[in-house]
Amino acid sequence: CRLVSDVPLGAFLSGGIDSSAIVAMMAKANGRSVKTFTIDFDEKTFSELNDAQCVADHCGTDHHVLKVTTDAMNLLPGLVWHFDEPFADSSAIPTYYVSKMAREHVTVILSGDGGDELFAGYNNYAKKDQYRHLLRFPKSIRHALFNRMAKVLPIHAPMRNFFKYMAWATLDDGPGALGIYPYLKEDLLSHDMKNQLMQFDSMACIRETMQSCTDSDKLARLQYVDTKHYLPGDILVKVDRMSMAHSLETRAPLLDYRLVEFAARLPIPLRMRSGTSKYLLKRVLRKYLPSGILAKRKHGFSIPIGPWLQTSLNGFAREILLDERARKRNLFNTEVVADMLQYHTQGRRDYSDWIWTLLILELWFQTYMDQATRRA
Repeated sequence: CRLVSDVPLGAFLSGGIDSSAIVAMMAKANGRSVKTFTIDFDEKTFSELNDAQCVADHCGTDHHVLKVTTDAMNLLPGLVWHFDEPFADSSAIPTYYVSKMAREHVTVILSGDGGDELFAGYNNYAKKDQYRHLLRFPKSIRHALFNRMAKVLPIHAPMRNFFKYMAWATLDDGPGALGIYPYLKEDLLSHDMKNQLMQFDSMACIRETMQSCTDSDKLARLQYVDTKHYLPGDILVKVDRMSMAHSLETRAPLLDYRLVEFAARLPIPLRMRSGTSKYLLKRVLRKYLPSGILAKRKHGFSIPIGPWLQTSLNGFAREILLDERARKRNLFNTEVVADMLQYHTQGRRDYSDWIWTLLILELWFQTYMDQATRRA
C-alpha cells in the first residue's frame, strides 16, 4: 500500500532492524533497485554506516550516504523554528540531514518508525523489573532513606541519580520522561520556579495511561504507553517536521493499523524471549536480511552530542546557557548549570541530555518569546 506513488520513492536506512526490514520488503515487492539514504559520523561508535551498507548490498539498493559534523549546530535556530515548540530530541539533526539528502532524489520516503513500540525493541523493556526487589519497600521509607543519601552527594557523584530514582520510583512506573526526569528537576530549577512548578506532576499522564492498560504484563503496558506518548509525541513529530522542512512526504508501513492490531495481540514470548527483543520479527526476517544485522545490539538513531559538547560545542553551549538573557529568565539555577557544563567538559559525568534539553529550551525562548516581546 505504501509503495503506491506517482513520484519517485525511497527509504531511510539506518542499519537497524526496522528500517532494514522496510528496505528488504521494498526490494522484494518492487522488483527494481530501491533508493536508500544513510547518515554517517566521524565518531565511529555512533556510525551505523557499515551495517547500512551491508543491507544495501544485500538488497541491491541505490545507496546514498551523507556525513554529519559539528557544523550541523549552525542549524539549531532553524530547527527550533521548524518545531514551533521546545523539542529536545537531538536525533532531529540527522533526521533533518537525511531528509534533505533524500529530497534531492525522491519525493516520498518510507521509514521504519513504530517497530520498537510494536515488537518491544527498546533497551529499557529488558530492564522492566531491574529493581523490583528494592521497589517492594514502602515508598515512604525509600524516599526518606535514598533522598537523604542523594542530598549529601554532589551533583556529579556516580550513585546520586540512582538514589534519586529509588526515592521516587514505584513498581509500576512508565517509561522514563522525555527530557529531564521529574525527580532531577529540583536540582536545576531556580527557587522561584520550584515554588511554581514542583507541585506539578509531569508524569501523571504517563501513569494514567499505564494504569488504563488492562494487560497484566508490564512489558505490554510499557509498549502501550510508548505507543500512546513517545511515538506520537516525539518520533512521529520529529520525522514529520524535519521531512516537511524539505517538502518530503514520509510513510511508516509498520504503523498500518492492521499490523498494529496484530502486534498488540502477540503473546509476550513472541515479543521478547530470554532477553531477545523483537523475537518474532527477527525470526521472520531471517530469510530476508543478513544474520549479522539481526544479531547486533540495538544502536538507536543518535548523534555524538556528548563528545561534541565536551569539545567543539562547549563554548557555544556555555555562551547560550550562561548568557545574560538566560540569567534574567530565572528559570534555572545558574550555578548548577555552570557545574554541569564544567563536569561534562572534564568527563566527570555525562550531562549531554540535560545540557541539550536546556540549550533547546533557551533557543526556543530566544526565537519565539524574545522576538514576540520585541514585536510587542
